[in-house]
Amino acid sequence: MIEILANIVAVFSIFALIYVFFLYPSLIRILSIILNKPLETNKDYKPELTVLISFYNEEKLIEDCIRSVYTSGYPKEKIIVIAASDGSSDDSVRIVKELQKEYRSLQLIEFGRSGKNKVLNKIAPLVQTELLFYLDADSRPQIGALESMVLKFSDANVGLN
Repeated sequence: MIEILANIVAVFSIFALIYVFFLYPSLIRILSIILNKPLETNKDYKPELTVLISFYNEEKLIEDCIRSVYTSGYPKEKIIVIAASDGSSDDSVRIVKELQKEYRSLQLIEFGRSGKNKVLNKIAPLVQTELLFYLDADSRPQIGALESMVLKFSDANVGLN
């Protein structure tokens, strides 16, 4: 009986691997060819967006991260950055406070140490813009990256309504 159960588990595991690595990607590729529908993009679509950055002791990275968002080429007046400290004990919070003098839409929220995901889950419901992007403090959006991502959402069939 145990041998039969072991064989069933082995066969199922092999099938699962084949499905995940070969069958599913092939199915998606075939469907994309059959249902080929180009995006209807509008280059003038520039909604307000929020960038959430949860950080913990990122004094060496946080300033460059925030500056890279505001210098990414997307209109600065349409960007809101929410930097949330997960109980940082270094100079990260002070650095963000200094940047708030330069970037009026930069918000700082401080939490006690609870973990990145909990911080993001507490902040996300506060977002009131149409689009929301998550960044790590070690991420740097390249020039044009935010515009490129937003462009995809100008098609009414993309995203949640």
